[in-house]
Amino acid sequence: KDPTWWQLQAAQTVIQRRDCVVSAGTGSGKTLPFVMPLFYDDGLVAVILSPLTALANEQAEQFREWNLRAVAINEDTLAE
Repeated sequence: KDPTWWQLQAAQTVIQRRDCVVSAGTGSGKTLPFVMPLFYDDGLVAVILSPLTALANEQAEQFREWNLRAVAINEDTLAE
């Protein structure tokens, strides 16, 4: 599936090192624009907030599978 116009616009904003906030519905692909630039610039860091521990853990695992450094920080990791 091709990225939507707003995903590309958000990714371009991140690549330009400008702040970006995306508000969209569940499952709409909000994470993609923030991950795409990480493949092109090793100096970028993305902070992705998730209200769900399971989702954050799942995303961090997916990013690691893509050879991106990722960690999910939540009450479990803070307790370690």
